[in-house]
Amino acid sequence: MDQPEMEKKPKPSGFGDRVADQTEWQFLDATDHVDKDVYRLGEGRTAYVYTYKPTIKSRLTAWSALILGAVILVRALLPFVGGEGSFFENVQGGWEDIIFDLIIAAILLWTGVAMLGKPSSLIKFNNIERFAEREQEKLYYDEIHAVQLVVSGVDANGVVSHRVNFQLNFVLRDAGRFHIMNYKQYERARTDAETIAGYIGGVPFWDVIELLQRNQANAQQVAAAESAAVSSEEDGEGDTRYPRS
Repeated sequence: MDQPEMEKKPKPSGFGDRVADQTEWQFLDATDHVDKDVYRLGEGRTAYVYTYKPTIKSRLTAWSALILGAVILVRALLPFVGGEGSFFENVQGGWEDIIFDLIIAAILLWTGVAMLGKPSSLIKFNNIERFAEREQEKLYYDEIHAVQLVVSGVDANGVVSHRVNFQLNFVLRDAGRFHIMNYKQYERARTDAETIAGYIGGVPFWDVIELLQRNQANAQQVAAAESAAVSSEEDGEGDTRYPRS
């Protein structure tokens, strides 16, 4: 399926900002920083550092995967520790089932560890020293011009398709961009964007969805006004009470 025209050639006119016209408005290639609804923005280990942390639901899912993986692993290894005359001599299925169990256990254990561990690719906000940091990248707040929300799966009229994702980025003073996080939920992306803009202080939040919907509403108002004007002219031409000279 072809990408919507908005994604190929976005037109952000309407923010009234030179940097907004210079920067890009399509998704940044940041597949390592996808939210997947398992992280929430919140306070870190200290009161002035904020970062994305696993949700309670994702933690429960992770621990469930770890426990189930451990149980399957023990079941797969039991035949190797059973003695003569024990129950394990009667294990059915042979090597195929053991190998299958080991694979499933490895997948579950890896999933649990990955969900509980906080990836180094997640951004952190230090509100005392005033910088954002990811791995070896450090971005000071005074380099940031705006917080940007872009979207995939939305056409030029602001109509949202059934497959849509949202992305927050910092727009820098030189019109470059620094990725923050990807989202599946628009409202949560907006809430986090406003929170992050509050960390920085004095920077605008550019929501391309809101802009597209506002432009669509304005276009509809203009079309309605033009239609009313045409109807008025037609009514005037049809009025014969005042003959023309």
